[in-house]
Amino acid sequence: LIALAFAALAGRELVGGLTMANYLTANAHHLFEHGLDIVMMLLLIGAVYYARTVEKRKYDD
Repeated sequence: LIALAFAALAGRELVGGLTMANYLTANAHHLFEHGLDIVMMLLLIGAVYYARTVEKRKYDD
């Protein structure tokens, strides 16, 4: 999940580069960048949740 979050971060950089090269409009840039922000946030929350539930299961046994 963390690796996918880093991939989303790299995707943000790609979107910025495409916008600078005039391949994306400002509106598309805004939409994709905020979409990738949400993806990153969900992946990081999922990673934290997963780590905490695995840790609880380990100590419950």
